[in-house]
Amino acid sequence: MTDEKPITLSEIVPVVEAHSSDYHMDGDTISFTNEPIGIVEINAPGDGVFEDDIALLKEFAEQKQSKDMLLTELQRAKSMLTIQVVFMLEHDAIFEALDPLLDWLLANRAGLLVDEGGYFQNASGDLE
Repeated sequence: MTDEKPITLSEIVPVVEAHSSDYHMDGDTISFTNEPIGIVEINAPGDGVFEDDIALLKEFAEQKQSKDMLLTELQRAKSMLTIQVVFMLEHDAIFEALDPLLDWLLANRAGLLVDEGGYFQNASGDLE
């Protein structure tokens, strides 16, 4: 996220739970139909994780047509919300289950969404 406004777990709990009674968030764990599907972690510069993750994302960005814009956005990042998938639904089902949170992030925070494989998206759509 390039947004100056920090994000907290307590802020995303109502977002996750408001979408459907199938969703629940306990601490940092998102559940869908009573199955844990992801663990949420929020990182910031200097925490020992942020810089390594940004470096990896920059490697992915180097392969994209939009690399200059992506590298600029990654350089401007102030924080990172990561969701570690812990229950393997089908690939599309994972994103469908996480869509309410991802849509909220795109609508309420500046920055990028990035799939671990290097798929980038911002509020305007997919970035190649």
